[in-house]
Amino acid sequence: MSVLSGVEMHGWLVAGLYAVAGFVAGALFFSSLARNLRGLVDGGPVWQLAGGVVWRFGVTGTVLVLAARSGAAALLAAFAGWMLARAWRLRVELR
Repeated sequence: MSVLSGVEMHGWLVAGLYAVAGFVAGALFFSSLARNLRGLVDGGPVWQLAGGVVWRFGVTGTVLVLAARSGAAALLAAFAGWMLARAWRLRVELR
């Protein structure tokens, strides 16, 4: 007999999936942010920079709202994945 019941296991599975979704959303967010900052410094087109901002917040907002609707554990897992992606992108950019 398993220590975790089916309901608890389902919660862990959902939280794990949202952690992965949060990591992917965070990686996309911070990759797009780095590209937009380079475009801003290099004098890129304003419409492209504005589109990047809207896209970043749209993807992140969608993932976090869906996670919040699934419960606190899913939201915390998604945010933890997002912050892990932030640390990863900072490490990549600072090399």
